Amino acid sequence: MVQKLQKTRTKSTGSMEANGLFSGMLYCADCKHAMLRKYARRGTKGFIGYICKTYKTQGKQFCDSHSIDIKDLEETVLFSIKNEAKKILNEEDIDELKKMEVYNDSRECYEMQLDGIQKRIDKIEKFKRKTYGNFMEDLISKEEYMEYVSGYEDEIKKLQEQKRLLEGKADLKQELNAQYDEWVEAFKNYINIRKLTRDMVLELIERIEVNIDGSIIIYYKFQNPYG
Repeated sequence: MVQKLQKTRTKSTGSMEANGLFSGMLYCADCKHAMLRKYARRGTKGFIGYICKTYKTQGKQFCDSHSIDIKDLEETVLFSIKNEAKKILNEEDIDELKKMEVYNDSRECYEMQLDGIQKRIDKIEKFKRKTYGNFMEDLISKEEYMEYVSGYEDEIKKLQEQKRLLEGKADLKQELNAQYDEWVEAFKNYINIRKLTRDMVLELIERIEVNIDGSIIIYYKFQNPYG
């Protein structure tokens, strides 16, 4: 999932901790290369943020000067994680929603429809066998037999296609529910966080891209498929 957020300012953590907080996570949104650490030119010459590696090493003819201060980066990522976490309903609300879920979208409904289709297919197959018996006993002509069988087979094909589509919907519903559960599990403990940690960043984030204006795009490892 991608969330595009404007940069904001706040107090930074210590430079040594911040230095490794986003290590291996930051990339330029245009050239897609990694961002390099940026250090202050004056004073303590401490770590202050990141800058595009392509711009830093090859110049502006190859990429623009994408950069971001560590203060801005920390606050924006922290805000985004908390915002994701706050979207999660508590367990009681989730249970209540599951009880109120629309019946036609439930797994049980799909299974009932699939069972009904299969019973119809079995019934038509029975008709085919009976029609063959009637033909063998000269109760119907060959032309009548072929006409009946052709109609039965056309109906079976249509029913099998309906069955295939329903099975796909049922599998998709199950997959989306699994993705939702993963998303809840990943973010539920971060509603009231006040400080980022390396473990938190590694658990939740796949990569972060920095735009030319200093805003960022966060690619999370987990997503709410219904959000």
